[in-house]
Amino acid sequence: MDGWVDGASNVIGIQGAVFSYADNASSVGMTSNFTGTNACIAGSAAKVDLMCTPVAPATDCYATFWGAAISFNLNQPIDPVTGLPVGSRVPYDASALSGFAFEISGNLVPTSIRFRVDTANGEYCSPPTQPITIGANAVLFSDLRTECWTVGGEPGETAKSALLKITWQVVTNSNAQVPFDFCVSNIRALLL
Repeated sequence: MDGWVDGASNVIGIQGAVFSYADNASSVGMTSNFTGTNACIAGSAAKVDLMCTPVAPATDCYATFWGAAISFNLNQPIDPVTGLPVGSRVPYDASALSGFAFEISGNLVPTSIRFRVDTANGEYCSPPTQPITIGANAVLFSDLRTECWTVGGEPGETAKSALLKITWQVVTNSNAQVPFDFCVSNIRALLL
């Protein structure tokens, strides 16, 4: 609710903030709405400028112009006295899960949405052969790969014991901007 999932609201103890973020170019004019049970963003993911000068930590122009995203921290501590989040997220052990299900809706849902799970050591994402679409989606850890935009990669099941967050990313390209206006709702963990 309203950009926060309370650990007491689910039997597997997932707790954390739901938020949006973007690369510097894509953040211009981006709006977000996290009221109620929806997580929504609207804007335009920047066209990748292949002549850019990457700024660290980016190592190439695709990492500089990576797009926009909605993320959900899975294990974010709360101060017992104030009831406010404290510190940063910590790893969540998702060993009892097979993946996540969710719904996508909106006026302008791009075909380039990528679902990711992030650990402290990297990310695992949904390959183009398994697109995220309008309506109900279910993504298993076995569907995810490191560097999912290439063939191969390490499977996402190896990340299950130390997840930091899940993410819905609007992916950029070097041909044109990618406009978006969509919401993620009804997020569910899939038990084994």
